[in-house]
Amino acid sequence: MLYTLFIAHHLELDSSDIEVLVYAALYHDIGRVNDKEDSCHGLRSSQIIERIVPRNYADIDILKAVMELHSVDDIHFAAIAKKHNLTDTNRFRFLYCILKDADALDRVRLSYYNSDHSELNPKMLRVPISLRLLKATHQLYEYFVKHSKRRNIILDTDIENEIDDKFALTYLLQNLWMFDLEAITMAPFYGSKYSIIKDNNINNIDVGVEASYNTALRVIDMVGVDCKDKVFRGATGTISNGYTGDNEAVDRIIEIVSKNDRTDIMCIAALTNIALAIRKYPNMVNKAHVIWLGGNDFAYGRNDEFNFRQDIQAVRTVFGSGIDLTLIPCVNVGSVVLTTEPELKIMLSEKGEIGRYLYSEFCRCKPAQSGKSKTIRNM
Repeated sequence: MLYTLFIAHHLELDSSDIEVLVYAALYHDIGRVNDKEDSCHGLRSSQIIERIVPRNYADIDILKAVMELHSVDDIHFAAIAKKHNLTDTNRFRFLYCILKDADALDRVRLSYYNSDHSELNPKMLRVPISLRLLKATHQLYEYFVKHSKRRNIILDTDIENEIDDKFALTYLLQNLWMFDLEAITMAPFYGSKYSIIKDNNINNIDVGVEASYNTALRVIDMVGVDCKDKVFRGATGTISNGYTGDNEAVDRIIEIVSKNDRTDIMCIAALTNIALAIRKYPNMVNKAHVIWLGGNDFAYGRNDEFNFRQDIQAVRTVFGSGIDLTLIPCVNVGSVVLTTEPELKIMLSEKGEIGRYLYSEFCRCKPAQSGKSKTIRNM
């Protein structure tokens, strides 16, 4: 949108042309079903736009044509112009070239954090002003990266316990431009009905922590982010059952919190590691913010939720410490984040190794009833 408006302003376009370009810039990718090469997404977007713009919108035909052509080769120009009954083909070509250049300039940012995307070839730009904007595009993104305050994050997870932690870690790893991920710590769990741990070890917490450690490394491998050195094994017991031992996760949490002015700890598991860190480093309550997915809606009537009941004494320690705490209850809050196998088949099954893995894990753990939704609350 920004680059579209830059170009339109420089060329002093009239309001009707600007309106077409604004609609096209906003919605040209709305028909995407994946992030790969998809020459049909422009066509799908052009079909959807009719339901978005005002009824009887005067420029609907040229808008649809611009959107459809943007994802295919220029050789289709004449056929698409004919399909949409366009007589002013010069205007069509002009608006299409502006959208293509704006879209190309926007993709410059991808080269900063994704090695799969090469630098934009200036020879591909169609409008002269776009070449002058190329340097400004790099400067704008560099300024954004330099001045954006990324949040210091620790993810505390029992990722082997449930599939939603795998979704959560994947999302975090794919959005590191927003987060400074400093550690991924493994929390204890037992009695999981989704873990692939053999039945005779299902209540063996140290086995669960080790399995979580290996699962986290596997997800990191599939996403393709270099951060295996940030994964740490946590408590192999619960405070409620008398565990007081040291572990590398708690030590790393304390080290990170003590050096930062502020650290966000996203805990999507039992609060054991967090509680142990508070007991060992009491000043942590003044330097950290805990976001915990656990417990139930206060009006629900009972609190026998998995993360809560895993270590009730840890809950008491954290809640009673005075630390800045954001609570995301599971029932009636986190539980409304639902999806189904057909949805994920469309959205994930063709998105590389990590997409196939998440889809297969959902299928392994999905409800037996066909089409029934399952929560991925940790997202």
